Amino acid sequence: MKSKSILFTAWFLVQAIPIFAQVINEINYHSSDEFIPGDWVELYNPQPNDLDISGWVFKDEDSLHVFEMPAGTIIPTDGYLVLAEDIIAFDSLFPDVSNYIGPLGFGFSGNGELLRLYNSSGVQIDTVHYDDIAPWPIEPDGTGPTLELINPAWDNALAENWAASAQHGTPGEVNGNYVEVVENPVVLTSQVTSQVTCEVQPNPFHSGTFLRIHSPMIIINATLTIYNLSGHEARRIENISSSSVFISGQGLSAGLYIFRLSDKESRLLSSGRFIVY
Repeated sequence: MKSKSILFTAWFLVQAIPIFAQVINEINYHSSDEFIPGDWVELYNPQPNDLDISGWVFKDEDSLHVFEMPAGTIIPTDGYLVLAEDIIAFDSLFPDVSNYIGPLGFGFSGNGELLRLYNSSGVQIDTVHYDDIAPWPIEPDGTGPTLELINPAWDNALAENWAASAQHGTPGEVNGNYVEVVENPVVLTSQVTSQVTCEVQPNPFHSGTFLRIHSPMIIINATLTIYNLSGHEARRIENISSSSVFISGQGLSAGLYIFRLSDKESRLLSSGRFIVY
């Protein structure tokens, strides 16, 4: 296993989210002509325990492209697993990497692609819709680098939370562009400067959960808007003036949801994701 890259601390224009389940952490979708290991995607386990993903399913945008994790597939806590399109090519070019499985049997589009991860019950655990044009990093499109999530605690649906790797990426280990989470970071958005963070407990949930709001300011008449992965509004809770909001699972289909907490002037305070099973 390669040694970890040096970590550094930075103030970054990003939104922190609760980490859960499994994270799509690095993507190789268009190799350079001089170094072709096949397409691959890296998963990260942020949980405090080993995660058995036997029977989990990975898909791209084509629902006929399906890869099922073999029995006994376990990712250790704070560990990584690479899903490789071509295990022979991958092994020949990354001989020091052993935590990979495959072959996927399909590759990814160089013009942008939807990648999806489901657990063994069919609940969507994570999804990334990357692109090869700005604001997504353009270097991974055929010049050698990969797409790297700069911190697995940050929302991987947002282009600004991804960066181009050094040549050929870091499969199976911490990303080279990793940015360490600082205690009580200043969180900035395009609309409002805020120190508001949210966590959903429990997450995933079925019948209901609580959104805990941590804020140095008094929350008055805030609005929580919940969207499904198609971008359609699934629920809206208004006139929030409390640090704890109950979210009922009733009427929410199983799957991944995005939430946005905004103030009474419709400025974004915080955002994140949760899973209903």
